[in-house]
Amino acid sequence: MALKPGLAATLARAPRIGDWLELKIDASGTRRWTVRTGKVEIGQGIHTALRQIAASALGEALDRVQVGPVTTAGSRDEGTTSGSRSIEEGGALIHGACCSLVAVLRERQADATVHGAELLAMATADDLSNPVDPVLVSAVFNGPWIDRDAAPADTMQKLLGRATYVQDLRIDGMRHARVLRGPWHRAVLRNAAQVQSLLPEAVQWFSDGDFIALLGDDEDRVVRAWTACRAAAQWSSTPLADIDPNDPAWLTRAPSETHVVLDQPANDPVLDLVSVAAEASTDTTRHEATYTRPYLAHASIGPSCALASRVDGRLDVWCHSQAIFALQAEIAGALGLPIEQVNVPHVQGSGCYGHNGADDVAFDAALLAWWLQQPVRVQWMREDEFSSAPFGPATVVKISASIDACGRIGNWQFDSWGAGHHSRPGTPATPRLLGAWQREPAVVETMPGNLPMSAGGGAERNSVPLYAIDGVQVRVHRITAPPVRSSSLRALGALANVFAIESFIDELAERAGLDPLQLRLDHLDDERAADVLRDAVAHSPWSTWRAAPPANHGIGCALARYKGSAGWCAVVACVSAEAKIQVHDLYISVDVGTVVNPDSVRSQVEGGAVQATSWALTERLGFDAAGVATATWDSYPILRFSDAPAVHVNVLDRTGEPALGAGEIAQGPTAAAIANALAHALGVRVRDLPMTFERVAQAIGA
Repeated sequence: MALKPGLAATLARAPRIGDWLELKIDASGTRRWTVRTGKVEIGQGIHTALRQIAASALGEALDRVQVGPVTTAGSRDEGTTSGSRSIEEGGALIHGACCSLVAVLRERQADATVHGAELLAMATADDLSNPVDPVLVSAVFNGPWIDRDAAPADTMQKLLGRATYVQDLRIDGMRHARVLRGPWHRAVLRNAAQVQSLLPEAVQWFSDGDFIALLGDDEDRVVRAWTACRAAAQWSSTPLADIDPNDPAWLTRAPSETHVVLDQPANDPVLDLVSVAAEASTDTTRHEATYTRPYLAHASIGPSCALASRVDGRLDVWCHSQAIFALQAEIAGALGLPIEQVNVPHVQGSGCYGHNGADDVAFDAALLAWWLQQPVRVQWMREDEFSSAPFGPATVVKISASIDACGRIGNWQFDSWGAGHHSRPGTPATPRLLGAWQREPAVVETMPGNLPMSAGGGAERNSVPLYAIDGVQVRVHRITAPPVRSSSLRALGALANVFAIESFIDELAERAGLDPLQLRLDHLDDERAADVLRDAVAHSPWSTWRAAPPANHGIGCALARYKGSAGWCAVVACVSAEAKIQVHDLYISVDVGTVVNPDSVRSQVEGGAVQATSWALTERLGFDAAGVATATWDSYPILRFSDAPAVHVNVLDRTGEPALGAGEIAQGPTAAAIANALAHALGVRVRDLPMTFERVAQAIGA
């Protein structure tokens, strides 16, 4: 089986076994293996899984395998750690390298009975110079996996509050900095002289064009100065006085370009897209609905942070970016440096799940450290996170379809409107870094786009229904000049698209008087999709609650295959709507192919489901004439621990199938299942996220 183009390109850049695996023998003669990966650990447990893959392929003890630090100076460039592709791609490369080493050793050893530790004892550094066999990279992982439910090595440190995050890093001679930015990412300070006069002697003012930073040796003093300066600051006006970026009416009329994702005519003339008259003459019912999601913040508990140091012409930038190689290139380009003079080591941050402020704060620190020739630690404030970081874009989805007397769905038309989901560093010729846009001379801001469908799409992600429907047209309308900054947020377009599609399936079932579960099963020709749906239902109180739910309670289901090519996920939600909307239980079944570490998969799915519950019920960025009106947790509430649902995850055994990612498969189905359960509980449909009591009241009134 040929390697995917991206995987083949990575292997071409690092073709030797030693590019991925390092062997050292300690003083006691014990072998120690180091896995060299470009995939960063952001809490998803990937480094533990890579250790298990390597140990299993080598036949080595897990405690003799570690993952080396991920830095641009010493790691392999595997692109961005995103899209739930780390096992599928990074795991395949490590597996191929380790299996290639074992193959080299077996070929040299004539005695076929030699294996395991005895075979590995023959390994030398010269063996690691052999090429990785592409056939072994493309091979399906095989087990048994060593320490199957192994916990990440830093779990206990995190539980005890002893883990080191990028926010905790300190080096000698370091200065603390805060960047002064307004309530809108393009805001320009109009009274700089007045604001600068407020600084105490111990706090330094640094400016480069519209980029302004405050620095000092005492962090508390810098924060107090920043607070006083921001209170006195007067910022340039914004176009948001006339625009609400969340407004569906504005989103659908804003200038946009259209991408036809799928245009599949109906086979049945009654359901042909242009045969409205014929349709009207049959027992076919046509239904139409519009769904929305607002702009969402990454809302990490810990604000973005980075530390940079310039020593002998070399710039080191410690940060929590998920794309350190692209960031390295953009920092070098923006500062006019040779790329080899910049090194970006990855350090875990707080809650990194998409393109948040990590890249921007890294450039802030790099710029200050380079020009001041001192180590500088920059930490964003909470206000920066809400005003300056990229957001997940607001989206409007409109769907119409027909359902006939036999329960057949056809003539499906899907349109979505919104800004692009991709503006990460590394794509265009000019840097996609906020600080670079503010400097003098400024770099032109690049508008967000969407990934190609071959990479999973952006707004297009999961826009094509999973079901066998006669006649499907899917179009995505990307706003070309959005006033608000947007980029990748976990699951990208899948949240809005699956929420809309799976809500609409339930609405069709209601219009036709059909069971929503059976309607889904009747339109599935994907057996693995049907299996996860049946399994989720079987583990839930579906039959009981559908027949006779407790008062003001409801149950709903939803299903998706992430990106149409990755893992399958089905969710059954149990909710109540009394004093507040409460999600009590989520029953989730997933199929992600061969699983290396089931506990890690369950953790990823559970975390995604809880985050999706927060998106479904509470989260929404607000805007006013000054810019982003959301500045604190009071105006951007997230789900509280006391409101988190019990999440029951079942991982289907698909040993022998290709491994697929799990980190983003639950978001869309969870939000949709909650919406369907709420409709079951109340008898009214809420089509706008977040589903608040105010919107329930509006739905009842309508």
